[in-house]
Amino acid sequence: MNKKIKMLFMTVVTLFTMSGVVSNAAEFNFSVNTNIPTNQVDKQKTYFDLKMDPGANQTVSMVLKNTTDKDIVVQTEINSAKTNTNGVVEYGQTNIKKDKSLIYDMRDYITTQPEVKIPKHGQYTLNIDIKMPQEKLDGVLAGGISLMQKDNEDKKDSNSGAMIRNKFAYVVGIVLREDLNQKIQPDLLLNSVKATQSNYRNVIASNLQNYTPAYVNSVVIDAKAYKKGDTSKKTVYASSDKGMQMAPNSNFDYLTRLNGGRIKAGKYTMHMIVTSSTGRWEFDKDFEITKTMAGELNKKDVDIKDHTRMYMIIAVAVLILALIVFLIILLVKRKKKKDKEEGKEVESSVK
Repeated sequence: MNKKIKMLFMTVVTLFTMSGVVSNAAEFNFSVNTNIPTNQVDKQKTYFDLKMDPGANQTVSMVLKNTTDKDIVVQTEINSAKTNTNGVVEYGQTNIKKDKSLIYDMRDYITTQPEVKIPKHGQYTLNIDIKMPQEKLDGVLAGGISLMQKDNEDKKDSNSGAMIRNKFAYVVGIVLREDLNQKIQPDLLLNSVKATQSNYRNVIASNLQNYTPAYVNSVVIDAKAYKKGDTSKKTVYASSDKGMQMAPNSNFDYLTRLNGGRIKAGKYTMHMIVTSSTGRWEFDKDFEITKTMAGELNKKDVDIKDHTRMYMIIAVAVLILALIVFLIILLVKRKKKKDKEEGKEVESSVK
């Protein structure tokens, strides 16, 4: 991993590490300091970036410090790096499923205590045991260790009355490699395209996969969907994003958001161009949206307003207005007729 990639990796790790402190420093009751070993690739970095031999065993450590007046319990969890739907690499706890191309899951090669107790105003040295795969490792293994306080207090929301538990976690990155001179050329696949929803809003999800043990950096995506077979390739759905990153051996759903637009049934072709700092890929993938699917998605989209009620109100208002106009015309005619009849009676009496 060159210096630019390492700097980018450290930036992401730092964001994860500091997020809890920035959000609410009062809720983060412990600090983390890593003990950097001699085989650290760059000793200026505070995450673990280690060069190791095949089958090698090593124990690294970090110091957890409790800054409160009470003993606290910290839970740990090891995770492989994954990519989320925003094109951001995540090193901590996540619901993202691991990619099928991930041969070496970080959980199988790194172990530590599931939870530790840190005494009040004290510290605890947490050991992390690493065992490299026996066979030669291509590329990198990337992941992280999450550290979360177990006994965060529940708080009641003043509006809803519901109990809310705030969760804050430190995430320290871990990168393992064997050959510093090895350069792996990343490669991508567009696995599938489908209409679905994200946060109750319509999207077209295009699943991109990086099946290589290398980061894909500075990713730019240009996606356009058009009617299948349309020679003019008139764009129906489109989106573009830049500054994204993919973790080694990971996949994610790139989302083309409709922003309140309705899903339309039909057969489509997604044309996607993906560029990065090390490559360029161009994909075409057919997909279909059925009438049933479109109807269900549009009904559930919270940004699509149901105009039926408005149309009914307008229709009723028009009918009422028409009735009023009709009554006015009727009354005017009756008055004219009455005036005419009274005029004739006066004329007859005069004669």
